[in-house]
Amino acid sequence: MTDQEDIYCTLVLNDGYLPGAAVLAHSLRDTGSTKKLACMIAQDNLRASSIEELQSLYNYVIPIERIGNPSPANLYLMNRPDLLYTFSKINLWKLTIPEDRLH
Repeated sequence: MTDQEDIYCTLVLNDGYLPGAAVLAHSLRDTGSTKKLACMIAQDNLRASSIEELQSLYNYVIPIERIGNPSPANLYLMNRPDLLYTFSKINLWKLTIPEDRLH
């Protein structure tokens, strides 16, 4: 990635996100977008086959650290404990990625 490059980026926290990430990549390409696609992944929560599929769909597959919600009680009140690590999206603002971290 260069400093001036426009990229569409998404987040994949586990294998359950894979279908949505695949649809997103195909939809962006089907609309004629020529921008590069990036996918931030919680690598420890994904099967190797899922990572390989993401690598075939996205220009950049970037391992990130998960960031948990420090006050998850409301998530449980809403019956949405699956949102515990959506704070991981904050990693988007740190995406000046050294070449050795890109996969």
